[in-house]
Amino acid sequence: MNRGRAVGFTVHLRAGLFSRAVTLAGFESDYALARAMEVNRSTVARVRQGELQPGPAFIGGALTALAPMQFADLFAVERIGDREAGVSVDAGVSVGEANVVYSAEAGGVQQAGGTVVDSGPDR
Repeated sequence: MNRGRAVGFTVHLRAGLFSRAVTLAGFESDYALARAMEVNRSTVARVRQGELQPGPAFIGGALTALAPMQFADLFAVERIGDREAGVSVDAGVSVGEANVVYSAEAGGVQQAGGTVVDSGPDR
């Protein structure tokens, strides 16, 4: 039994990967992206800035507007409290046609050969 600790899971945007997917999809502004996602521009901006957690409408809109990206490409599921404790989870993702692996320890997205192709933060 966990006394005094929050338990459960939450979903976070992989901001660096999300931004790359948005660029590759050709969206030039949060407004254009929000329109394709059928959400408010302020929602897109607030989620991208980390001020708001992505909800069902944002997640569904992102997966639709940024197809063929998959959930794991754009979002991370974390146990509540792990982010604050500095716990990271590596996940295999696919950006465009290249198979890549996100590694928080390496500081970015790496191609299979180990070349860092996106050193931006995932959150």
